[in-house]
Amino acid sequence: MVVIALALMLCGSAIRFHNLGGDSLWFDEVLTANAARSGLDGAFAARDHPPLLYLITWPFLRALGDNEFALRLPQALAGILAIPLLAQLGRSLGRQRAGLWAAFLLALSPFHLRYSQEARHYALLMTFSLATYLLLVQALAGGQFRQWLLFALATALNLYTHYGAFLVLAAELVLVGAWLARRLQARQFRLAARPALAGLFLLALYAPWLARLVTAVGSNLGEAAGPGTTGITPLNVWLRQAFLAFGFNHSVLATLLVILAAAGLALLAWQREWRGASLIVSLLTIPFVAIGLFQVARWGFPKYVIYMLPLYLLAAGVALDGLLLALARPDPRQTRLYAAGTAVVIVLFMLTIWPRLQEEYRYVEREWRGAAAYLDGRAAEGDIFLVMTLDLPDGFNEGGVALPYYLESSFERYTTLDANRLRLEQLQALAGTEATVWAIVLDRVTPVTPAGPAMHVEPVDGALFVIHPVRPAGPPLAQLVALYEQIAPLAVTPSPQCLLRQDQATLQAAMGDFVAAAGALAQAQEQCPIPATGEEARRALQQAIDRGLLAHHLAAGNEAAARQVARRLLQVDAKDEAALAALTVENLLQRFLAGQAQVQDEASPEPIQVRRFVMPHNGDWGEVLFVHPPAAVSFTITLPAEPAALRFRLALAPESWTWGGDGSTFVVRVAAATGPLAGGPATELFRKHVGNGPGDHDWQEGQVDLAAYAGQSITLTLATEAGPAGDSTGDWAGWETPRIVWR
Repeated sequence: MVVIALALMLCGSAIRFHNLGGDSLWFDEVLTANAARSGLDGAFAARDHPPLLYLITWPFLRALGDNEFALRLPQALAGILAIPLLAQLGRSLGRQRAGLWAAFLLALSPFHLRYSQEARHYALLMTFSLATYLLLVQALAGGQFRQWLLFALATALNLYTHYGAFLVLAAELVLVGAWLARRLQARQFRLAARPALAGLFLLALYAPWLARLVTAVGSNLGEAAGPGTTGITPLNVWLRQAFLAFGFNHSVLATLLVILAAAGLALLAWQREWRGASLIVSLLTIPFVAIGLFQVARWGFPKYVIYMLPLYLLAAGVALDGLLLALARPDPRQTRLYAAGTAVVIVLFMLTIWPRLQEEYRYVEREWRGAAAYLDGRAAEGDIFLVMTLDLPDGFNEGGVALPYYLESSFERYTTLDANRLRLEQLQALAGTEATVWAIVLDRVTPVTPAGPAMHVEPVDGALFVIHPVRPAGPPLAQLVALYEQIAPLAVTPSPQCLLRQDQATLQAAMGDFVAAAGALAQAQEQCPIPATGEEARRALQQAIDRGLLAHHLAAGNEAAARQVARRLLQVDAKDEAALAALTVENLLQRFLAGQAQVQDEASPEPIQVRRFVMPHNGDWGEVLFVHPPAAVSFTITLPAEPAALRFRLALAPESWTWGGDGSTFVVRVAAATGPLAGGPATELFRKHVGNGPGDHDWQEGQVDLAAYAGQSITLTLATEAGPAGDSTGDWAGWETPRIVWR
């Protein structure tokens, strides 16, 4: 049996080492490379995963160089090691031949081959999980303390590999709990203490990562999961995906494997082998139950439950072994017939599975290395590489990370632009430069074809294309706009096309064409009212475009349009100076500082002056006309013929909040100097009391309509009075930048 296990291991090694470094790295593998390159710092800085993969990969990169083979080698070795571990698991359960059958199926599994050749966590997760299964079976059978400690150590390594290991541990704890109940019932307290001590050992090993675990739980469970996760996937999707992937990506084989696994479990139950049956059933059901119960926010990718595969294959191996034994039993030459049946099954499986393995070898996630090689022979130092994705609704652009990994070896100077995430400052830095722009476009839905003779399209693989102008003309920003105009309409709608339209608006703003930028951004907002790239980024772009539009309209003398843009700017930033200037008819604070005001503060304990109030809870500040009651300040103003209004904010100085008093009353009065109301008494148009309670400890908005006085000269008075009780204690009242603005 050792010879057979060794032969299976050698077969699995050949399958997993073949073309190990042949494919270029895809997005997730580049993340592994970047983290592993940095050693301890990179391993512990990784946001989404525990550090063990990066710590294991780092010495391979140091010893063998920074290349695809070295990066994937730890996973290949883990995948190879899983084969004898699975055979040994069958032996520990008293099912040696079943373990060998399971190891045979695992050696030929295209699903396991993929993740044994991917520089991510999944092959390690399965191998460490297998180690915990094996050690747990031995611990439950013999109860030796050493075996329990080894189980705790293997579990710690698994938990430091991937958070999915907690689902493995949950299923194993059910088995341990049942074993403990029997030991306690039999009053075997010394035996029962061993798993408890092993649990404390595990907790001590994992304690340094517990804080990170809490963060990971919050960002991976429930509807409010963090970035990088997905919506909650229904369990039927998980089951369907695992059914096909575990079943060699072939519906007939998958159905056959389900039947064999069910028959194997039935055979274990019929023969009362409860240890093996409970292990398999627990590990094949409890993780799925936990995924649904805790609402794990992940796509239903089978790689997240890869640790189930060995037990699934082991159940099928039990059935295969039982079937061959049943066929051979009537004949005295039982061994010979079993061997013949084994040969037939092996040949049939290999003939059926081999095409699936060849498909796996041909599969390339993305040929970023090929794109970089194409650019290496044609692009020049300092050129600009725009990476675009046209088919993903969330606008995820993996090339923005994957392509630079390969460009680093070809170019010392270059600029990579990550489409769907262009920033105005980044593009403005390109103004005045000279370079050719190349677009590397990913589209799995529709082949990208040139929209005209000015663009050349070079297919790299079935979904990856390199596009560049036949004769580059104009500065880089102009080339980028031309590319977007041709490529953006090809994208999937509404997203990512709307994100590319937002990019186009960013480009046009960087070129100073704010009218066109506003149109492109409006189109993007119409397609995607809730931006996938983040509301903050879109708001910042809108603000930059509006500032440009404001200057454009003012220069063109289009005051009405300028005021409309200015109001939009003030909704984002109430202190935008350009917007305030466009809307302001008179700034009364400036008039006061220029000595153009009549002051009545003889009865006030403090002179009228300009001060700054800062709200302590949010830092919102304002320059105020400080008017301690009883006092007033008046301005003589000629209003424009168009309707205007007086706008201001009111507050008591934060340092006066604890001094007592009942607050201040703010009053606005207007007396007409010309027009039909001239010579009449002053009219009170506004009165508001700002108290000294917690609800008043902030800015209070105020506005007075002056439309009735349009085109007239008026005397406008801002007055403050003590509160209703006549108590002026702490009445440090302020009018924040009172302005007459266009209504």
